[in-house]
Amino acid sequence: MKKEKTICWLLKIDKTQDIKFCKKYKNTNELSIVENKTIIDKLINEGVNKICWIADEALYYSSFLELLQYAKQKNIKCELFLNNLFNSDMRLLNKVIGYIDVLTVNIDLITYEKSLEFYKYLTDFFYYYQNKVQINVFSMVTHRMVEYSDSNIMELSQFKIDTWIILGFMPILLDETINVNEYYISKIDYKEFYYSVDFFRLKNIEHFLSLTEYSISRYFNIILSNADIAVMNEKDSIIIGNILKDNKEKIDKNYKNKKRFIIPTKKEQKVNVLIASSNNKLNNVIKTQIETLKYVNIVGITKNGMDTYKTILDKKPEMVFLQYNFKDFKGYDMILDLAKKMKLKLPVFNIIANYITDGELMGMLIATNSRINTWIRLGDYEERYVDILKDYKKYRDTD
Repeated sequence: MKKEKTICWLLKIDKTQDIKFCKKYKNTNELSIVENKTIIDKLINEGVNKICWIADEALYYSSFLELLQYAKQKNIKCELFLNNLFNSDMRLLNKVIGYIDVLTVNIDLITYEKSLEFYKYLTDFFYYYQNKVQINVFSMVTHRMVEYSDSNIMELSQFKIDTWIILGFMPILLDETINVNEYYISKIDYKEFYYSVDFFRLKNIEHFLSLTEYSISRYFNIILSNADIAVMNEKDSIIIGNILKDNKEKIDKNYKNKKRFIIPTKKEQKVNVLIASSNNKLNNVIKTQIETLKYVNIVGITKNGMDTYKTILDKKPEMVFLQYNFKDFKGYDMILDLAKKMKLKLPVFNIIANYITDGELMGMLIATNSRINTWIRLGDYEERYVDILKDYKKYRDTD
């Protein structure tokens, strides 16, 4: 079987749409049917045998049906990616569905809040199309989606899906990082989401694929509506040429010399730390040591159990140095209760205690999905807290 060589094509861009994650190329003009057929011929000469038409706007391109027919005549496999299923025009989709080999739909909680209306629409959509075309599902995983992961999996498992593809949120195509804090999910949380999926419940889903376990490491190309070629990775994108105006040599040269644009990555984001102990001397030792690290942000210091509990729920630190037993709150009870409430948002704990029973330690490891990082003996002021943070950050930032 001939290996697939795929190109993504943003055929039409709706200039009036507020594209929250793809702002950069809203002002590109669309081409005539003759020009777009010429692009297909050029792609075939480069060995391309599959085109992924991305975004619902392709359905609104006046000659989309004719272009699909032309592609199929040239033995091009056609995939349509619907990024806004709830607002897609099914009448237009029905006109072209016979020329679509793969229909990929975007289902996540970036665009849609969990609602009965949406899931009813989703059910109707799958029951109508699942026997007409191969359906894939694409989900960009955010911390908002993780909160509803069980219900999302339950909903998807009833439909006939060839491949469910997941990818940790990354602000691709952004000209600024405006949405990182709103949607970002840490690598640890993403991995735990992936491993928490109950594969036995996905009986109607043939394949479950995580893209490089967190990010897209290789570059990929998208043809824009004006024939510009954008080269992208998880950091940014640049234009390396125009497929209609530039020759192959110029495009190849620009591709080889493409710049690596930098936006803030997880490695550059700080570790939010809470220090929780009734021992003032210990609190000061930990604070003095770890605040020397540029990537550490101390979100607070609490001195009793209830304040600690409330602060963890409110500020959601990534790591907690936790006195195991306060007078007003047992550490075991606190951690198990937080695990139920916070799920994948639960911080990593460094337990400060002289003694922990094997049963309690095992219970916490199971309840927190192994988020007990280390055990620090109470009064041990020689503990190398800096090394704890360094080791954790190295683990967190590893793909």
